[in-house]
Amino acid sequence: MRLGVEAVADVDQRGVYTATTSATASELTYELVRVDGQWRIDSLPSGLLLSEVAFGNVFRSAPVMFLTPDGGSLVPDVRFVPTRNAVSYALDRLLTGPADWLAPAVTTRAGSGITLEQPGAGVTVEDGSQVAEVRLTGAGDLDEVGRTQLYAQVDATLRSITGVSGVSLWLDGNPFEPGADLPRPTRADDVVPDRLVGLADGELVVVTDGVVEPYVGSGDEADGDGVPTDPSDPGDATDPSGADAAGAATPSSGATATPTPPATASPPPPLPPGLSRPAPAYREQDGVAVLQDGDRLLHVSPSGAVSVLATGRDLLAPTQDRWGWILTGEHDNEGELTAVRPDGTTVAVEADPLVGHVVQVRLSRDGTRAAVTTEREGLTRVRVVALVRDRDGVPLRVVDGPVLLDDLAAGYGAVWVSGSEVAVLAATEEGAVPGVRSALVTGPVSQVSTTTQAVAIAGGNGLGELVLSTADGRLLGRVSLRWEELAAGVTDPAYPG
Repeated sequence: MRLGVEAVADVDQRGVYTATTSATASELTYELVRVDGQWRIDSLPSGLLLSEVAFGNVFRSAPVMFLTPDGGSLVPDVRFVPTRNAVSYALDRLLTGPADWLAPAVTTRAGSGITLEQPGAGVTVEDGSQVAEVRLTGAGDLDEVGRTQLYAQVDATLRSITGVSGVSLWLDGNPFEPGADLPRPTRADDVVPDRLVGLADGELVVVTDGVVEPYVGSGDEADGDGVPTDPSDPGDATDPSGADAAGAATPSSGATATPTPPATASPPPPLPPGLSRPAPAYREQDGVAVLQDGDRLLHVSPSGAVSVLATGRDLLAPTQDRWGWILTGEHDNEGELTAVRPDGTTVAVEADPLVGHVVQVRLSRDGTRAAVTTEREGLTRVRVVALVRDRDGVPLRVVDGPVLLDDLAAGYGAVWVSGSEVAVLAATEEGAVPGVRSALVTGPVSQVSTTTQAVAIAGGNGLGELVLSTADGRLLGRVSLRWEELAAGVTDPAYPG
């Protein structure tokens, strides 16, 4: 007997979810035999065949936590585990390591040599306290920092499971509690600043509670005349020792100086024309990266100082990470991105998987992954790639990852709304109204809503902080199940990153 099914996804034995990008039917063959006049199944394909509804009832997602190369942030690697005994399965997925595509970009303290004290015993959740007791062995080579990082991985992984509110970790027969004075990895998506930047009449603005204000301040912090400068030009530098670029020493705390009359407040310098696609840094004082005329990448400080970071033919909208690197590249890409810091430091990033026409690259909050929108033969695809870095956070190369959405007629943007979820604004058919879809990385895709005239999307903390920009310059915020106007006359909205 041959059974034809339209597969939605495949979940392997490690719980890695791979969406099926083709709508063609798969064929499964079952061999039957006749026993006492009745047909019985004699052989069948390996694995479990479930409908989407049944799968949602039997399996659940569990973000298994790994580490950024510097050990400072936790990186969720979503797996699907059986709902029953989910805690034990999630711990097993942690001990077996990250998904293949993510492995080059992350590290772990739960690697080889770390095992359960009693193989197969799983995890014990104490009745009433909801504390999961985990007993591991093989941690003798880890120092105190490494043990603290291991604790953070186990704790964050198991706390994501319903019914677990804490973890009691035993290492090689001894209870372990992380020291209060040691740095502990955190989830980068828990600290995304609620700061929305956009453009109004060509000027950078900040939108707060519906109020639109100029991004560049006024007064003593204003600096420069708004003309872009080369950050490598020593004439724009200030020596850390206290001497300015001309060599004139500034008074130290112990020196006596002639009083200087207070400076008269002056308006901030005008910004250059032709700005688009701003990307604010995670720290407000680190400014905003923004394109000028599509072929120059600028950095604008809160004081209004402007510098040129990169030039090209047709540059991608910039995206920033928590290390201060700004990523861009050519839309018609030959397999390379450019990473640059506000001080002008520049590195080339190998990006062979991106050869072709790239619409957008958007870094995740932890910086280990990027949501990439590409276009080929009139169809748009959204997928996730891993970004490999060294221990200092310097981007090195891109590794291809799973497809989230495929065969779209038009893609208007993909933004991270958490460490494991991407919101995509796209149209599935030519001329169709754009819709917002939410995709787990990696996991099912769900419809959020549709709205007319949407041309851009920005994402804060969760789907509740999605912002859409319309063709007529209105910003729409998601309130419950509807969209409400936040401000008018603003385009190109962007949250930090």
